[in-house]
Amino acid sequence: MAAHIRFLLLLLLLLLFLLFPLLLLPLLLLISVYLSGLFVARQVESRNPTENSKRCSRIAGPPLSGESALKHTSLPGVYDPKNARVTWDLQGGVYWWSIPFRSSHRASPFHGGSNKRPTAEVGKGWWLTTVEYKFTGRDWSSRSFIADRATMFNHTSCCCQYMQSDLSNEEYGITTWCRAVVPGLEKSPADSCAPFSAACPPDNGTASLQDWPMPPYTEKWSACMQPIGHTLERPYIRPAGSDLSAPKWAIQTNAAGGSEFPGEAFLFAMTGMFVVSSILVWRGRTFAMRTSGPRQIEAESLQYIQLM
Repeated sequence: MAAHIRFLLLLLLLLLFLLFPLLLLPLLLLISVYLSGLFVARQVESRNPTENSKRCSRIAGPPLSGESALKHTSLPGVYDPKNARVTWDLQGGVYWWSIPFRSSHRASPFHGGSNKRPTAEVGKGWWLTTVEYKFTGRDWSSRSFIADRATMFNHTSCCCQYMQSDLSNEEYGITTWCRAVVPGLEKSPADSCAPFSAACPPDNGTASLQDWPMPPYTEKWSACMQPIGHTLERPYIRPAGSDLSAPKWAIQTNAAGGSEFPGEAFLFAMTGMFVVSSILVWRGRTFAMRTSGPRQIEAESLQYIQLM
């Protein structure tokens, strides 16, 4: 939920409290939930020492947008995490990266091929299907089918990509399972990967039980994201294909059809309770005022008669 919507809801509740003091306890409960959420978000932003001085533009979450620093790679002997960056633009359906090679390596075992520019692997990627997000508490996971192209290699990698956030450690992980490496760059990414675009396994655990033509590659990136263009300039990225009408991303609901955001559901429930309570209290006061008038006149009449 956007911060300004939460602010407006809290303002509404404060106004209701001023009118109806009996609502103090539920209001305090709601404010405590809101402030605890802000505290957790600030912790994620401030506890990472490498990013603390710059502060986070945003915390990694759907839809991914921004630049992250590499924290870990499954091939530490090949890639140097220092100065490695990736930029996500999910709304645009693309991402790009630059990961330096170790001085002792001049080729990528993941993408293969001969490396003509040995200082770093520079590449571009496309989401070819809707990125499906799921939430477990504050953390999220995603599944998608992608096409990757490293600038120095003459081929397209067609892969299933799984992401899993770990916000308690200020990071998110990526596991990539590739189905094929298609030689040549003449076709669009979508056309190159079309023969291998069957639905990806539902999650990373299921994918690990299947047979793949090449081993997976894993990375962990900082969840403290900087704006697009912070370090990596936006390169020219050709469209993935001519027919990609699917939505860029979607959040899956749970099996019971409930919300995957328990905090927001609680906020709306509390707001509804306040509104209903306010109406009941207002109607009660109105009824009391209407009935107290005749009773007061009757009491004064009896007192007058007694005095006579």
